[in-house]
Amino acid sequence: MAASRKRSSRKSAKKAAVRRATKKRAVKRTVARKAVARKAGRKAVARKAAKRKVARKAVARKAVKRSVARKAVAKKAVRRAAAKKAARKRVVKKAVKRAAVAAAVTGAAAGGAAAAGTAARREKARSVISRVVEQVKETAGSIGGSVSGMMPGRSSGMGSSGMGSSGMGSSSSMRDDDDMMGGGTGGDDNEEF
Repeated sequence: MAASRKRSSRKSAKKAAVRRATKKRAVKRTVARKAVARKAGRKAVARKAAKRKVARKAVARKAVKRSVARKAVAKKAVRRAAAKKAARKRVVKKAVKRAAVAAAVTGAAAGGAAAAGTAARREKARSVISRVVEQVKETAGSIGGSVSGMMPGRSSGMGSSGMGSSGMGSSSSMRDDDDMMGGGTGGDDNEEF
């Protein structure tokens, strides 16, 4: 009886030891599983953090690109405004040059017309003066002839004929002179003379 009891106690001790060992193993396994789970959680957190950093960097890059694009658009707008101002200045300068050229042309034309008018007036005045000089010469010659005919020592017929002819010629020439001065030439010529 005692031997059987000892055997049963040994078996129970072995079973208890096996149970303890299995429990220890189970505990170790659970601990290992928990450690793996913790590591996995940490890795997941690290991955999420890395993803967040990447997303933040991408957002920052996009913001930089947007700012660069806005600056480029602003520069283009400034260049366009400067080009428009330059074009307007060019148009204004061209208009001013055209106006100056037109004014110069009109001034030259007016000056040419005035010069032509003054030249024509001078020619008219010269023609009138030359005519008057010629008429004065003719009248002086006729008067000289009449005076020479009236001097003594010459025939009375010659003198009378000379007087008559000279008198007629002088009167007719004087009338012609009056007609030329009054009616033939205009009032402007008489005023200039």
